[in-house]
Amino acid sequence: MGLNWIKVDDISFNWLLMLDKVHAVWLADFCKDEKTLGIALKGNPSVYWYLKKMAPEREYFYEQVLANAPDNLESEQIREAEIKVMESINDWLLYVYDPETYDNLDFTKWDDNELTDITDFKGKRVIDVGAGTGRLAFVAAKEARVVYAVEPVTSLRRYLKEKAKKNGI
Repeated sequence: MGLNWIKVDDISFNWLLMLDKVHAVWLADFCKDEKTLGIALKGNPSVYWYLKKMAPEREYFYEQVLANAPDNLESEQIREAEIKVMESINDWLLYVYDPETYDNLDFTKWDDNELTDITDFKGKRVIDVGAGTGRLAFVAAKEARVVYAVEPVTSLRRYLKEKAKKNGI
């Protein structure tokens, strides 16, 4: 079950073409509904091709789910499967579709003092691994000598760079 951070009903399944290799691997490794994924991929050959190319070590998995999907699918069946798949990876889609919305979710609105009260960043070198939208990195940047924000998701790295530039960091 996804996190429901965004409503996926109006989003194109082609947004999966923005996912990174790590997502293509995880989707294969943690797929809980291969039938639904197979239907969605059968209706979207470009997404099927992309996932196989992004994670060649999981190509066999993607070939199997597609081979096991029924033929002669109705467009409604395909769309229903697309939505189920997108709901299950809701957070990943939000990262690529609209990182700013992620950055403004309620759980990211905590007080900076919650971090600065337990750690003194003055003059320190800080590494934020899995930086996301940079919530922690930007708090540390107020006092640290240097902050390295390490983020594996391409769209979030882009967002981090734009946010840093916008904030003069």
